This record gives sequence, structure tokens and C-alpha cells, in this order.
Amino acid sequence: MIALLQTDPPARIGSFELIIDPVVDRAAVAVDLQRRGTGAVDARQAGYQASEYHRHMSSVGARWWRNAEHLVQVTRADAVGFSRPEASPVLWLRVYRHDGGILPDHWRTLQAIKSDLVGPEFEAVEIYPRESRLKDGENSYHLWVPLGWSLHFGLPGARSATADGRPAVSTRFIYPEELQRRRHG
Repeated sequence: MIALLQTDPPARIGSFELIIDPVVDRAAVAVDLQRRGTGAVDARQAGYQASEYHRHMSSVGARWWRNAEHLVQVTRADAVGFSRPEASPVLWLRVYRHDGGILPDHWRTLQAIKSDLVGPEFEAVEIYPRESRLKDGENSYHLWVPLGWSLHFGLPGARSATADGRPAVSTRFIYPEELQRRRHG
């Protein structure tokens, strides 16, 4: 069983430590909403809504893990209605930066978090939904990790490296106008 799913999980997994009963910084929630142009926000009301969300998530088995830069909420997707209970289990990882900012190198960051918390040999998906399902109200990132089954799509093979282990070279193209300019230069 994956350590973070155990009834009594370890206090630490990789660079992450388990947080019991996280407390919402209500003032920070209000400042973040105001910064994003949502108008005047009552800090108590915004914090109350965030606290209620975290209370609900705790009641369905969510756990929070933090390291120096990130907070990650880990929940079974079926516990919150994001997948069918009879389907194979899927973990939902919701990733935040402590300062509320964006992840500047988000693919590598999410890959490292997934590998650290769930394991390096698990696959994860980040979904880019149709516009009618879009939820983009904060700087949080969502990974969906199937447990006990692999994705049946994606790039084949191992890491992007040559046979001798050196990093692979990125493909670069030259466009006709640049080729013409170089030739007559």
C-alpha cells in the first residue's frame, strides 16, 4: 500500500511532512481574492468558506502534506465524487505554493511532487478541461494518479536521453524565410 494512504501514515514522506488539521489563514485568503480583482472581500467570510472546505475535505479522508515550498492536499477522487466508487481508485493531488504564486517550472515541480509523495513509478495526468468545466479561481494545480493501473496513452520508452545516457537534443526547426535569409545573408 502507498504510505500516504495508510490509516496511520508516516509523519514524513520524502521532503514532505504530514499536517494534521491545517488552519486557514483567513486574511491571506481575502488579500489573494482582492489581488485577483474579485472586489472587496470580507476576510472573515472568505476564511470561513475556505475553512468549511477544509473541514469537509478532512471528513472525506483528505490529508495535507507540506515541504519548504508547497502544500499538497491528497484525496481519493471517489471520496469527493470526482470518479465513480466502483472504478479503479484514483488519487487527486491538489498542489499549492505557500505564497499563493504560480509554479514557474510547473511540469518538473509536479513530477517531483508526484514522485516524492506517491512514488516514481506511478503515472499522473493533469487535465486541461473543456471551457464549460474550467475552474481557475486560484493558483492550485491538480494531478490525477491512477492506482493499480497504467495509462494507455503517452510517450513510449524511458527518459529523453541518448543510448549512452547523455541528454537528448531538443528538435529545432528552421522556417523558409529564415533559411532564405541565411542563404543570402
